[in-house]
Amino acid sequence: MLWLQEISPARSGDQLSGLSRNELALAARAIGTIHAHFWNERQSARNSHLPVHRYNLAHETRTHVPKFRKLGQSLLPSTDRLMVDQIAAVITRALRCAKQRPVTLLHGDLRADNLIFSQSRIFIVDWQIAAWGLGSFDLARMIGGSSRHPLSLPEQKKLVGIWHQTLQRSGVRRYSMADAWQDYRIGVGLTLSIPVTNGPTLARLSPRGQKIARRMIQRFFGNGRKFGLL
Repeated sequence: MLWLQEISPARSGDQLSGLSRNELALAARAIGTIHAHFWNERQSARNSHLPVHRYNLAHETRTHVPKFRKLGQSLLPSTDRLMVDQIAAVITRALRCAKQRPVTLLHGDLRADNLIFSQSRIFIVDWQIAAWGLGSFDLARMIGGSSRHPLSLPEQKKLVGIWHQTLQRSGVRRYSMADAWQDYRIGVGLTLSIPVTNGPTLARLSPRGQKIARRMIQRFFGNGRKFGLL
């Protein structure tokens, strides 16, 4: 409460209304600074009490598909129902690729509801599922799941560029923009598990949870299509 008083006036992001491009850019810089501090610390990851991130239970996607199909009757557009069978294979490939990439400290649930804006500053809260993993997953989770309006690939590349520049300015070396964009695409693949593993539970919680589940499906699957993953 003292901290909230200190940063007042402040406002929380809202998952339903989403984030503007400027807000996404602020968040990309903020999470990039944190990622850079822990960049590629594989030894620290092995010795840490924090686990390797599960990317919102991505490894369990296949077992959640039947429950998700039932949800899909009411929340899934008819065009997306045909894609459900493809999702598990896409995520399996993304998980395999992620193991070969640099690791850092992940927030793991980076979205509008976990951001607080105070004037020109941004605060990232709710770190209870922080773990080691692919940094670009945080970025893909935020951009793909919380953007107010669907973003084109060039628009997303600009945000990835802001994140990449932050890494470089904070001391990360031998990691090109091409590497960042490749890893972001892997992150987008991993986010496809979120509607499947989280959607059914959210939809049962409350009317707002059902709205978030529907928005989650639209945003993540829509972005997966843009990248040619679905």
